[in-house]
Amino acid sequence: WVIVAYCFATTQTAEGSVKKGILRMVGTVFGAFSGWLALLACEDSSSKVKFNPYGILTWMIVTSLILTFISTERGFGARIALSNSFGYGPIYFVVTQAIVIYTAFGLAPAFGPEVRDEVTLNRMIANLVGIAMAVLLAVVPPGNYGGDPGHTRKINSFHWQSVQTLVDFLVSCDATSGEAEVAKHIKTLNSLSNKILQKSTNMQGLAVDFAKDAARLHNFPYLQVDPKLKGEIAKVTRDIYVARFIPHLAAQIMGSESRMLLLDKNGLVQQRLEEIRLNTLYDGIAGKALENKDSFRLPSSYSPDNSDDIDLLLLCIQWLVTEMKDHERTLQEIKY
Repeated sequence: WVIVAYCFATTQTAEGSVKKGILRMVGTVFGAFSGWLALLACEDSSSKVKFNPYGILTWMIVTSLILTFISTERGFGARIALSNSFGYGPIYFVVTQAIVIYTAFGLAPAFGPEVRDEVTLNRMIANLVGIAMAVLLAVVPPGNYGGDPGHTRKINSFHWQSVQTLVDFLVSCDATSGEAEVAKHIKTLNSLSNKILQKSTNMQGLAVDFAKDAARLHNFPYLQVDPKLKGEIAKVTRDIYVARFIPHLAAQIMGSESRMLLLDKNGLVQQRLEEIRLNTLYDGIAGKALENKDSFRLPSSYSPDNSDDIDLLLLCIQWLVTEMKDHERTLQEIKY
């Protein structure tokens, strides 16, 4: 039972392991006591199993219903699952109570009804030792903390590197490239778009799971997750699709008549891309905000019918760079 308790008290994060361990301790102690009390109250020496099975069954049904009600979310959440905050406590109450009672039922015919005392103590002490091991090892450095903004910063940094890669690529492309070279450029941009979506989504899934696990037992005075982290995870999740869209849009422009406008080394687009490249290179993600040229528009003499996509591309890059800098500043302020 020590090993079982250790395994089931360990979660993805240090905060989650500590909080689940506390909930499991409470559930185990009260569940074991409730099982012992039921066995004591329903002792029946005239029965083959030394206990009144109907009284035990009634006890278990009533206590299980009460604990299920307590651990169920209110409102619409009741249709989904037990409380993510404290649901483990009632769960382990019901489980521990059942195991104590079933074990005593099996041993009582051979050892008498007094076996309930040994069964209860054995189950409770073994579980508490395993839980204590899980809690202790969870906080021994280096620990994986779900409230650590570093998980979200990794996504933000990946987006930053992806934008730098995109801008460097667009600045390096030659406007006089042949069709075969253009096809390679389009393939490269689409590959970057797919890479951003796949890798960012995987990283985002971990960040969400870690934060949710760490946010358990929200009334606990320690190991709380900064409320700002949830908001930043949501914003970075939105950024995934913007970061993925930008190289996809660039690929579309590369395959259209607007390609010359995009790649003209003496044109306004390349000038703006160079400004963005230098800003991201020298100021960095934690540097000063990028000057947004929201009113940037290509002169109508360039190409009145095909300039909108290029305008959108530049504005999306500018917006995303600004957002990433804001995320970095906010995430640096989050303590855990």
